[in-house]
Amino acid sequence: MKLHHTKHHQTYVNGLNAAEEKHAATPDAALKFNGGGASNKPSVHRMENAEAFKKTMNEKTGAIQGSGWGWLGHNPATKKLEIVTTANQDPLLTHVLIIGIDIWEHAFYLQYKNYLTATWNVINFEEAAKRYAAAVN
Repeated sequence: MKLHHTKHHQTYVNGLNAAEEKHAATPDAALKFNGGGASNKPSVHRMENAEAFKKTMNEKTGAIQGSGWGWLGHNPATKKLEIVTTANQDPLLTHVLIIGIDIWEHAFYLQYKNYLTATWNVINFEEAAKRYAAAVN
């Protein structure tokens, strides 16, 4: 995780800062890309059948071709939790973020054959529960 945050994530933060300085008045692809990379990283859930949820989340997130994100989000329109995926570094704009899983290729290269399964060991479920409570209130 230290390598991930000090190298990969910091690169997005630095890119976002540079893009914001350069394009303060006009959002562009650099802002979208680096903004997504910086804001998507914090991962954080509560469900009655956790194992079934994890299995479904892993399947949908693992089906992303190339790079992207798997999200658990609260849909304000339907008032339901939904699993959503986005391509590349695109942020979650349609739902309130509860949990995000980075499925970029660098997530796999450090000999993490069970990346999605192992991800559940580092998710901050307390934070996810706070986000869910805020979304439904």
